[in-house]
Amino acid sequence: MCNLRSRRLLCYTILAAIQPCVLGDVSLSDLGFAPENILPYLIRALILLTMLPVHEFAHGFAADRLGDDTPRAQGRLTLNPFAHLDWTGSILIMLIGIGWGKPVSVDMRNFEHPRRDMAVTALAGPLSNLLLSFFLMILYKILLASSPQYALASNSALIADILGTLCFYSIMLAVFNLIPLPPLDGSKILGILLPQKIYWAMLRYQRQITFVFMLLLIFRVLTFPIQFATSWVFIFFDRITMPVEWWIQLWTRS
Repeated sequence: MCNLRSRRLLCYTILAAIQPCVLGDVSLSDLGFAPENILPYLIRALILLTMLPVHEFAHGFAADRLGDDTPRAQGRLTLNPFAHLDWTGSILIMLIGIGWGKPVSVDMRNFEHPRRDMAVTALAGPLSNLLLSFFLMILYKILLASSPQYALASNSALIADILGTLCFYSIMLAVFNLIPLPPLDGSKILGILLPQKIYWAMLRYQRQITFVFMLLLIFRVLTFPIQFATSWVFIFFDRITMPVEWWIQLWTRS
């Protein structure tokens, strides 16, 4: 939901998504998955076809429901990934793993309560990625529990690893966008909590804040916090979906 000038900041989301994901010395493999066995180009393609379109569609859908028809007029109320892809950013993602998606345009003037509705619209994107992650975790558990020979069945193992890896990266996309700094969604969510004077000051100095944010990314100051938060959400989803795995195991044994 960034403006066109800020769209390239989304490339850092994808960059973070293809980096080794660790919590201290705990890798994704230690959590039960083996992303090193997944073809990187396949993962990048699936990121383009699932996470980014779901994220942008959620922004557009929320804005439309709250009174702004700009996303509808621009054809963004669809899960068709090609409506949400920036072709230059997409090609770069496939080639080098760094790129960006096409931001959804929102006109705050069409909202009845501009600050509140903008915050809700901003929250819709990360929330959609968390819901997608939860769904992917459930699919992973179903496949794992219904395949007794999982460890020996390479095809099932590959599919399960893809699901688990995409689940992790979708969480990371949500966590990244919840950082409360412009131009990310978190800054718009934070706006509803700030006094109006501070809120407008943040908008006035958005370019300078964005520059500082890019420096934090370049020098990897935010790497550990993003990975830490992502890992804990991933573990939380893994724990709360354990009943699905137990139920499938009981069902297959009966």
